[in-house]
Amino acid sequence: VVRWGEGGSEEATLHPARAPHRTLRILERHLRMQAPAMVLHSRSDGHLIEKFDLPEDAKLIQDFRCLYHLPDLGVVRGRLYLFTTHLCFAGRLVKRETTWVLGLEQIEQVEREATCRIIFSAIKVHTVEQLYTLSNFWQPDKAIAAIDEARRGLSELARDRSATEDAADRGE
Repeated sequence: VVRWGEGGSEEATLHPARAPHRTLRILERHLRMQAPAMVLHSRSDGHLIEKFDLPEDAKLIQDFRCLYHLPDLGVVRGRLYLFTTHLCFAGRLVKRETTWVLGLEQIEQVEREATCRIIFSAIKVHTVEQLYTLSNFWQPDKAIAAIDEARRGLSELARDRSATEDAADRGE
């Protein structure tokens, strides 16, 4: 059942002939393009929160198709998921699944990188311990801007929380 309109007043029932999960994924992708706020505030990201073991208040901001360059092993095709608190990757190389999770506070720098020394379709994510290279982005500048915006939002939230705790400690 799909609902829309004021307070979900309009509705329709979808009956896919084959592969209902595929139909729902396609429908969600089209909704994300047409009305992103509607999709992003739904709980369709619940399975991802469980998969990456993220806190319940994490919300999916955006996801990107990309390639992750494993050091000395090759390239893994997958998706980069940007949440309000974490940056996650999930992909598969043959039968081996590769996943990683980074807290946004762990990220020191995100920069654009050239692939094949001429095409700037890659980004590098720097942390204290490791460097993550991701390529094959359609618009790497938008990915970098989204990650930087999420990092700013997280730092502002932490600043607001500490100010509230300080005020509570002083008895205000």
